[in-house]
Amino acid sequence: MTVSLANLTLRRRAFRVVLASMLAVPTLLSVLSTSASSSYLPQTAVVAYFSDDASWTLIANADRKPGLVVANPSSGPGTVKAPWIASTYASAVTAGVQIAGYVHTGYGSRPVADVLTDIANYRLWYGINRIFLDETPYQCDKIPYYSSIASAVRLNGGTAILNPGMNPESCWAGVADIIVNFEGSAATYQGWQPAQWTESPSSTSFWHVIYGADPSGATTLLELAGRRNAGLAFITDDTMPNPFDRLPAAQIWKSLTGLSDSGGVIRLSPPVTTAPPTTTPTTTPPPPP
Repeated sequence: MTVSLANLTLRRRAFRVVLASMLAVPTLLSVLSTSASSSYLPQTAVVAYFSDDASWTLIANADRKPGLVVANPSSGPGTVKAPWIASTYASAVTAGVQIAGYVHTGYGSRPVADVLTDIANYRLWYGINRIFLDETPYQCDKIPYYSSIASAVRLNGGTAILNPGMNPESCWAGVADIIVNFEGSAATYQGWQPAQWTESPSSTSFWHVIYGADPSGATTLLELAGRRNAGLAFITDDTMPNPFDRLPAAQIWKSLTGLSDSGGVIRLSPPVTTAPPTTTPTTTPPPPP
């Protein structure tokens, strides 16, 4: 199923009141959390629902590379490899950027086979084995669904990322390598508090995604995310209905790539070196304008 990014974002926000990116051997993957009382700045992780060369070149050329960039060619990998997208991603990886592929899950209602097909296609077409599983619930009843998918990601040396976008219940501890426990506006973030269990030592790292930010306040938000035990953070001035369709304003981008302690919080899985069997695609994402 292909969903437009704008409609996807609206659907997610309608579901989430608060909201108004392969099976790995554990010893090969280490995810470290920061102390809630620390002044340590989170590592930058970018939500990049765009594929234009100019923006990806800025990401690749940043003085301090983002620790992670979520790619989203067509509400997922699409149904066929797009050579121009493959080239863009390959250039970024060569420059040292670690990419995760966007996969929607319908809050546990999407067939597991469809999710695994998307995961396999990212690996086959774009060499991506880190997976950003969007539309994740925060309640415990879907743990088996997401545990099985996360295990599949890790089996091939990947990193599993879940996005409930709000505080999940403590049953989610350890299910994934990274959990987005906040996704929302800067105004909401000011009064938000992380769940108590997320402030304790854990094998899971936490990621805060903040949009609608005042560029002059980006550094303050980064510091606040660090105090709230975020190992990763993304801040943008972009707004709804799709706050991830471009890079942040230059002032915020400078804060994210110049101030955050890139490389110090999380060590992700290595790039893919082998590919699974080929599949038969049908359509391709359009090239950029």
